[in-house]
Amino acid sequence: MEGTVNEKTRSLETQPLFPLLISMAIPGLLGTFTTYLYRTVDQIFVGNFVGRNALGGISVLSPFNNIIIALSLFITVGGASMISLAMGKNNYERANKLFSNVVIQAILMAVIVSVCFYVFAEPFVSLCGAKEGTETYEYALIYLKIIVFGQVFNMLNQGLAAIIRAEGAAKYSMFANIIGAVCNVVLDYILVCIAGMGVAGAAIATVASQVMGAGVSAASSRGKCGPGHGG
Repeated sequence: MEGTVNEKTRSLETQPLFPLLISMAIPGLLGTFTTYLYRTVDQIFVGNFVGRNALGGISVLSPFNNIIIALSLFITVGGASMISLAMGKNNYERANKLFSNVVIQAILMAVIVSVCFYVFAEPFVSLCGAKEGTETYEYALIYLKIIVFGQVFNMLNQGLAAIIRAEGAAKYSMFANIIGAVCNVVLDYILVCIAGMGVAGAAIATVASQVMGAGVSAASSRGKCGPGHGG
C-alpha cells in the first residue's frame, strides 16, 4: 500500500498541470456535491410520501446543514493542505501526526456540535422559523434529534475524504461519498415508503448512510498517510 501511495504522490509532481487539475477537481466536486444529497433525497421522499408539513420540517433545518458543512470545511481544508505539503516533502512522520490531528478534531467537533444541537433543539428549530406547536415544528424536532447522532460519522467522513484527496486518490474519496448517497436513497425507500416510518425513517436512513460513508472512507484511508505509513 505504501508503494501505491508514493506513486500517487509522485504523480502529483510530474503530471501536466491542467490534466492534473481536471482529474482532481471533478471527483472532488462530485464527492462534495453528494454531501448535499442527503437532505435533498430525504425531502423528496418525505414530500411525496409523508406530506407538506413534514417537508417543511426538514426544509427549515437548512441552517443546520450549512453549519455542519462550514465546520467540516474549517477542519478539513487546512488539515488536508498541510498533509499535502508534508507528503510533498516526504515528511511522512509529520503527515501521520497531521492525519491523527484532523481525525481527532473532526470527532471532537462533531461530538460538541451534536450535543449542543440535541440539548438546544427546541430553541434552534424556533429560530429557524418553525412556530412551536405546529406540525412543521414537531417534524423538524424529530428529524433534528435523530440526525445529530450521525454527525460524528459525517464529519469524520469529510475529514477522511479530504485526506484521501490530499494524497492523490480523489476517485476513492468520491466513491466513499457516493456510496453513502446511494445507501440513503435505498434506505429512504425502505423506511419511508415501505415501513411507513415517515420523517423519523428519513432521519434514520441519513444516519445509517453517513455511517456507511465513514466506514468506506476509513477503509480507503487505512495505510495511506495514517499510522503505519512510511514507517
